[in-house]
Amino acid sequence: MKSFRKIALLSCMLYVGMVYSQTADDIINKHIDAIGGKDAINKITSQVTYTDLKLMGSDATSVTTLITGKAFKSVLKIGGQEMIQCITLTGGWTVNELAGSREAQPLSEEMVKASQSILQPGGELFNYKTKGDKVELIGTAKEQGVDAYKLKWTSSDGKQTAYFYIHPKTYYLIKREIVVMMKGKEVTTSSIFTGHTKTDIGLVVPFTTTTVSMENEIIASITKIEFNKEIDMKIFDMPE
Repeated sequence: MKSFRKIALLSCMLYVGMVYSQTADDIINKHIDAIGGKDAINKITSQVTYTDLKLMGSDATSVTTLITGKAFKSVLKIGGQEMIQCITLTGGWTVNELAGSREAQPLSEEMVKASQSILQPGGELFNYKTKGDKVELIGTAKEQGVDAYKLKWTSSDGKQTAYFYIHPKTYYLIKREIVVMMKGKEVTTSSIFTGHTKTDIGLVVPFTTTTVSMENEIIASITKIEFNKEIDMKIFDMPE
């Protein structure tokens, strides 16, 4: 019995040593390689993603359009109404028919700045140092039945914090938690990523995302992704 306990203890010590022998950068580099590598990410000049969603007991669809480093637009359609959000390098705007408004409203400077990371493919971890952000390895946490690596990301201005959970074998991102301030209170939005699939450009994308925020759940299932289409920048202009 003592020998079994000793073996178990040694195994545990060995595993802990393996976890901490890797740095945050080691894990991030393996993650980037696992999803296609820098070459696949850097090939992306534009991306259009078509998604089916289930939210608040209703079915919806969305189309998101990205021009790398320049602009992003999301159009959500539910129950015959639209909710649009647009982010560019210089500002942003929204139309929310669900809230009874058909007129475009400018987004706050704070919200635009907090959302501009979406303009770059690869996510917050990709080239994080060049953006002035910080990442540290917290340890591991049980997620989807595995001891996932848990990384803490902090934006360059220190105003945004997110936690990334990386699968220890595939090195895919399987969960992301981001903490934001809403009406003076911290709100955590948690997203679970599954169905990782290699696309025709070589990028591996999770085709199903389950997001929970303030007890609301959204399940998003990608139906099609188009890369490097010609896109007219005028679609990002705020309507008058």
